[in-house]
Amino acid sequence: MKQSVATVKIAEIELLIGSAIAGFLLASVTCVGHIAGSSMYEHLFEDNLHLVVLLVFGSIIVVPTYLYERLTWLELKRILKSGRLDLLISAAVGAYVALQIAASFQLGNRIENLDVAWGVSFYLLTTIGLGSATVRATGRAKLSCHERVSFLPDDELKSVNNDQLKSSDQAKSFADLVAKESAIGGLVFGIDGPWGVGKSSFVNFAQIEWDKNEEIIVFRFEPIKYLGEGDLVRSFIRELSGRIRIDHFAPELRPLASKYARMIKAEPGFSIPGVRLSIDSNASTVDEIVADVDEVLRRNGRRAIIVLDDLDRVEFEVMNRVLFMIHRSRLASNITYVLVYDTERIIKRSGDQSTREYLEKFINAKVSLFADLRDLAEYLRGGWRSALSSDDKSIGSARVLGLQSILSNLADLLEGSTGGNYVGMVGNIRKIKRLINAMLLLGIERIELHQTDFNRTDLINLLVLHLNFPGVFREIYSNEGEGRTGIFSVESSGGFYANSAKFSEYAAGLCRDSEYLVKQLFDVGVIGIDKDKATRGQLISLACFNSPGRRNLANYLDLIVRFVVPDPLTTEVVYESILNQVALGSEVSVEIEKSVLHEKFSAQVKLLAAFASSANQFSRDAKEQMIDFIVENLPKFSSVGSPSDRSNCIYSLAIITNSIFDGLDHASPKFQHSAAQLQELVVGNGDASLINRLGAVGRGLQGIHDVMLLRLLCCADRGNQLRNIHLALAREHIYAKPAMQSGRAKQENIFVIDGVRLISQKAFQIFKERYIDSGANVFIECWKESSNEDFVTAPLVKWGGVAGFISYQLSNSLPPTGSGVGCGFYDVKGDSDKQGIAEIMNTYLFGLCFSSDQDETMMVFADYCLSNFSRDYFDDEGIGAVPTRESLEQGLDPARFKRFWLDNHERFKLRRLDRLERVVETANYRASYAEHLRQVWDTLDAAYLNAGADADADADANANANANANAVIANGIAVERGN
Repeated sequence: MKQSVATVKIAEIELLIGSAIAGFLLASVTCVGHIAGSSMYEHLFEDNLHLVVLLVFGSIIVVPTYLYERLTWLELKRILKSGRLDLLISAAVGAYVALQIAASFQLGNRIENLDVAWGVSFYLLTTIGLGSATVRATGRAKLSCHERVSFLPDDELKSVNNDQLKSSDQAKSFADLVAKESAIGGLVFGIDGPWGVGKSSFVNFAQIEWDKNEEIIVFRFEPIKYLGEGDLVRSFIRELSGRIRIDHFAPELRPLASKYARMIKAEPGFSIPGVRLSIDSNASTVDEIVADVDEVLRRNGRRAIIVLDDLDRVEFEVMNRVLFMIHRSRLASNITYVLVYDTERIIKRSGDQSTREYLEKFINAKVSLFADLRDLAEYLRGGWRSALSSDDKSIGSARVLGLQSILSNLADLLEGSTGGNYVGMVGNIRKIKRLINAMLLLGIERIELHQTDFNRTDLINLLVLHLNFPGVFREIYSNEGEGRTGIFSVESSGGFYANSAKFSEYAAGLCRDSEYLVKQLFDVGVIGIDKDKATRGQLISLACFNSPGRRNLANYLDLIVRFVVPDPLTTEVVYESILNQVALGSEVSVEIEKSVLHEKFSAQVKLLAAFASSANQFSRDAKEQMIDFIVENLPKFSSVGSPSDRSNCIYSLAIITNSIFDGLDHASPKFQHSAAQLQELVVGNGDASLINRLGAVGRGLQGIHDVMLLRLLCCADRGNQLRNIHLALAREHIYAKPAMQSGRAKQENIFVIDGVRLISQKAFQIFKERYIDSGANVFIECWKESSNEDFVTAPLVKWGGVAGFISYQLSNSLPPTGSGVGCGFYDVKGDSDKQGIAEIMNTYLFGLCFSSDQDETMMVFADYCLSNFSRDYFDDEGIGAVPTRESLEQGLDPARFKRFWLDNHERFKLRRLDRLERVVETANYRASYAEHLRQVWDTLDAAYLNAGADADADADANANANANANAVIANGIAVERGN
């Protein structure tokens, strides 16, 4: 201790001498400045008062501003507060000596004799230097502004207001205990916790409480920041002395670090890569220096709490050095240590399990921090928003809403029975922030997940896998991405699923955490589809499905790797959400209007099909609402394609209508009433019937096409897909007596024929009133409705759509053959079924539409023939289709076709239509007038014309027959008009 006292005395003497020198210099500068200023005033400024005023005001502005920016007032405050009268006296002595020397050497006279320019130069240089330093400092302050935070910062928390994990209360209790025990001194406390648990934030909260006590000085030292300086103890002493001098005037602490450097000996000691640590053989070095610090604290009535943070992040040898330093300084009564570390990490670095006991020798008491999964879950459900900028944290922000659904699902996982399996991957606040930042970097917050089929849990597991085990994620991508199917996707086996043998082998070789995630994603036993069939929801959402027809996993991978978001219109969830609202009573038009399906008519077709496929799950009101929606909006849907969107809507309409009275049973007493209602809905006479609404005048030929398609779907000959409608339309047949059915065709065909008789007659009646009775050519009218070009001069004609379908259905007189009964099979009225409709349609087509009297109608016939080539013959060099007699006659009366060609073939040939640059396009091929029309004429000639006299005789006979038939049909048309 004597040596220590001697050391203190020497330090005090050095301090007094330094103070005297400072006083000497200050007095000298003041004296010289006063003399020089007086000389300049007498020789330069006496007659220039305005210049004096300018310089004085400049000095008044620059000098105080400079002193304020340098916080000189705080230094003066510390000096006065220290009460060091001995230093003041020493400085006064130095100043007195300076003044005496100046007087002895007549310094004033010497300065006055100097050129006044020296004084001016000195003044300007001083003023400019102080002013520029002040301006630079002010400029840096303006530039140091906070930019908008786009990611969650990983900094420790500074304020308890941001405490999301409820650790501030525990930190306050710990701080109170340490503050109380620091009055005794010599104690070492520990804060033990894993990486990312919030140890630094815990210390910050404790420091808030310590800073409230004016007797406590908190010094935080992070060894990892000073590894490159070579001597950790010297850095510690320098920083500690500097921290104390911030609050107290203690100049005796300034030389402690250099003192330690002089005393230490460069002998072999501990070392880490790039850093050499030498240990003084005289261990009293640290004791003496710490004793100096302790003395300053005692004299000022203060206590120091020294926090050593991130002790586990330095090499084990460096940590030993720090512990040695702490052990040697424990006798200081005004110093308390708080060590922050992770025991498991230190043990891992040392490679020795006994390190745990070794640490206990240095630490008197410790608090252990743990991650509470419930607090983490609460943070995920909303606490993370506080770290976002004010622009991002608003409740309506897309960044918040886009992530919240995913993070809420992760919160459920952490709170669930399997939460412990996620601790190693997202079990602390830092790892959660890394996950959220990774999601922000990928742009996942901009995804409207409610419009995707992604399973939230699978998406979370893949993101955690991508973040924590990138090698495993890359293996999955290399097997399953970019159109590939590998070992991770499940294999179907009789409705159940199984994993490949290679998958099981791969999963077994992973670490525990990555194996858990992989099995959660792909193991059929874990998912539960090895013994039970997968539900529809599982099939459309789970990542384990990645077959060519269901690329679920590929969609996940594309999202994470390339941020390719599936088109909401291709997902199932969009349609299901709308249908759910419809089931709850919402109007389908309203739901479509506010969804992504608005103005997306092809997507609306998919919605209607989805409703139709599950129509039995909806109420009758919902079905009727959907029927009204389809009928009212049908004109908006495209009629292009095969089948077109509009045709698909008719299919959905028929299925929904069929479900209005689900499960009609003709043996039920309620059958007659329900069947009558359904029949009225389909073919009733009122404006509310489907056939009248679809075929309304304003809908043109497209409306009649809709009627004809609905009629075809209602035919039981097409597989009895609409059983309720079939029963309703044939209810008279069901209740007819057996005697009334005698002499008819087979019983099964009678049901089919009777079922669509009424709808066929009504459909024909609509067509007849608008086109046959008015003498309008259906093909020309169809062209006018779909094109603004002149029909005759048009170079391209698309055929086989509306007009072709209508004419075929109405003229077709085929009985039940498995593809529907032709509308022409029936009479205009009655149940005789003598193909009266077909007769009228053939007369209309051959007599009006295909007439050889006009170029326009001749081209209609040519277009018709070119659009009815047979696909039974293939020509690699041509169009792959050729005209045949059967293909040209389909749907028409062969006899009428023959008579028509016999009467008009010369006119068609003389017209030389084959010279026109006109092309007919169908769904399967293109045929031109120039290349293919001659083939048509040749085919018809080969079928109908004979050489020589036989041909003439047949022509005369056919002409007479044709005239008789035309007379009969004309009379029939007249009768219909009269009726």
